[in-house]
Amino acid sequence: ESNKTLYTDKSKELTEFNNELSAVNTKYLKLTSDKSEQLQSMFEAFNTKYNSVNAEKITLNSEKSNLQHQIQHLKSIVDVCPTCHQKLAGVTKPDTKEQEARIVEINKRVNEIDQELNKLKETKSKYELDIKNTFDKDIAALDKKKEDLNNKISLYNENLSKLNSQILNLNNKLSSTQTNKANYLSRLNDLKSKKEETEKILLKLDLEVQELNTSKQEILEH
Repeated sequence: ESNKTLYTDKSKELTEFNNELSAVNTKYLKLTSDKSEQLQSMFEAFNTKYNSVNAEKITLNSEKSNLQHQIQHLKSIVDVCPTCHQKLAGVTKPDTKEQEARIVEINKRVNEIDQELNKLKETKSKYELDIKNTFDKDIAALDKKKEDLNNKISLYNENLSKLNSQILNLNNKLSSTQTNKANYLSRLNDLKSKKEETEKILLKLDLEVQELNTSKQEILEH
């Protein structure tokens, strides 16, 4: 009986632990989901801004590459004969100062953009760290609680299994004992019946003895 009570108590405690674990898992999933959503939202905002700024850099670099090709082409034009070194009639060596000045402007702007992109990356890293710090402490605490509860549940399951085995063994012994008791009671009832039959026979024999003694006495008196 004490084992059954203990088993019932342990089962109730195990149910409570399982319910608590379910609640912890629900909270854990919500925290990890919220963390993931915030990180995803931050990444999307960062990528939108980063790509927008970087698009200008790509455009400027493309323009710079075209200007460099223009300058290379223009500087390849000569207004002096390479053989006689006389100035060629009707040929004027192109001026590339405007293209070169534009390249200087582009380089300056590209440097500014690179600084802006680096700041965006730093801001992204800071926001990412802030979001993780906001959630990771609570998530780690829930991880520890989940581990503790799983260990308790495992231990309780092991103990309940042992108790169940003990109860089964006791039930088997009880069943065997009850069978033996029933067998002995049956034998006792048989013996009681035989005793009653024997007593009836003895009583009958006593009556016969009495009758014989009476007859004997009557014969002796005559």
